[in-house]
Amino acid sequence: MKRMSLVFLMTCFLVAVGCDRHPKPNISESSSMPARAKVVSKTNTPEAAEISRVLEADNYLSELRLAAEQSIGKDALHEGGAESVERTHAENLRKISLDGVPDEFRDAYVTHIQAWQERDHVAINTTWMEVLATAQRHGVVWDD
Repeated sequence: MKRMSLVFLMTCFLVAVGCDRHPKPNISESSSMPARAKVVSKTNTPEAAEISRVLEADNYLSELRLAAEQSIGKDALHEGGAESVERTHAENLRKISLDGVPDEFRDAYVTHIQAWQERDHVAINTTWMEVLATAQRHGVVWDD
């Protein structure tokens, strides 16, 4: 029964990629949400705008993942829920359109998604740093 409840909660929080309380970013087009990815003024290119869009969509999905983890509780996470949340998160990351981003950024981001699919937390952190470094080389600075 616990596992069915867990699956239901995962579906509610992650598969829909949003809920009524939160604005949904359009993961294939630029969003009107407050931006955390800043484009450096001298490099205001279409590629930089697309990188910003991808980073904002990634951030939104990460917030949904954290909300799902909090809602199901520590016990459920230890009983297999963490694996389910992380796999669903990886599936949702794959839905972010990478159209218009430079190949270098696309490669770094796909490697990051693969780290999520493998649930390799060291690689997740390492590949995220490479995603951010690649974004910065293209004029996009992530505001933490």
